[in-house]
Amino acid sequence: MHDFPPPVTIFNQSIPGPEEEDGWLLGNIGCYGFYRVNYDESNWRALITQLNTDHTKISLANRAQILMDSWSLARAGQLSYTVALSTLGYLQKETQHVAWRAALTEMHDLQALLSADRTVFELFSTFMQRQTASIFDSFDPKSALSEDADSRTAVLVTQTACHYGLKACVRLARAQFDQWRTHPDNNTVTVDMRSAFYCTAVAHGSPSDWDFLFQRYLREVKASERARLRLALACARDSAILNTLINRTLDQTYIPTQDALETLIACAGNRYGRDLVWAFVRYNLPVIRERFSSTAFNMKGLFSGISQSFHTTQQLMELEDLASRYPDLSEAMVDAIEKTRANREWLRHNLVSIQRWLLTQMAD
Repeated sequence: MHDFPPPVTIFNQSIPGPEEEDGWLLGNIGCYGFYRVNYDESNWRALITQLNTDHTKISLANRAQILMDSWSLARAGQLSYTVALSTLGYLQKETQHVAWRAALTEMHDLQALLSADRTVFELFSTFMQRQTASIFDSFDPKSALSEDADSRTAVLVTQTACHYGLKACVRLARAQFDQWRTHPDNNTVTVDMRSAFYCTAVAHGSPSDWDFLFQRYLREVKASERARLRLALACARDSAILNTLINRTLDQTYIPTQDALETLIACAGNRYGRDLVWAFVRYNLPVIRERFSSTAFNMKGLFSGISQSFHTTQQLMELEDLASRYPDLSEAMVDAIEKTRANREWLRHNLVSIQRWLLTQMAD
């Protein structure tokens, strides 16, 4: 064991604000320090105004830092989520992959939590459609999405636009998918875009689209493509189709044992499949336990994965009931139970203010 010295306060004093009325201060220039920077709300608003006015006045590294700092501080309860959300407004002008990647990484948990409320999730989806629309429209699908182009930003923005249902992106995904269905031996969908386009086509498609993809999955021999196809099948919105896939996770004829848990978690990550997976797991837990409990990690991963957006008292009671009825699995459910409690508190404290903020954005 090493004895570490106590923390030291390097300085503790106020820094004079900018002389200009609309000026701002920016800490950790160049992001050389491994720490978060918080400001008073007026300085956050000034930084956000600068991003919205001319984001290039702030370096790319510091733009990513502003996004990461604001969201990390919001999660820690040291900054309002409405301020963190406001940092996303300038993304409709952002063309750099680093900033987009920072924003989407930080937003990951928020998306899962907001899916708890259909109205708020649809508001957030509309907001994200606005952020991606102009950049998406500026891409030439034949060049920006080609494998020969330096297309990291194009790919990331297109994936995001399709995920949140931007109509132009859905049309593009559907057109690419339909072309593949017409010529099944000539898949022209760019490899980088296949996961997003397959998922979008299934989410906005017909049962026959799902059947086509499932048959391609069964015949595919390349592991990476097979995984893309399998996870895209979990994007369906029809409960009967999702239940078909969920039930097939117990049939190795269709889904190998090593892929079954990932498939269940993918279905649970789909807001149309979350409750279906949870009902399936509760009903089939004896079989699932026997098949997948070779390591405690497998079962812990399953419960943690399917409960990411759990937030209701009913879901909490169901988790606790399972833990009491299956003592050997109780440890595997600890994180899921704690996460459900935390999600419930988070929504209680933040959902209304986020909804109000989104409504004001839609009114602009």
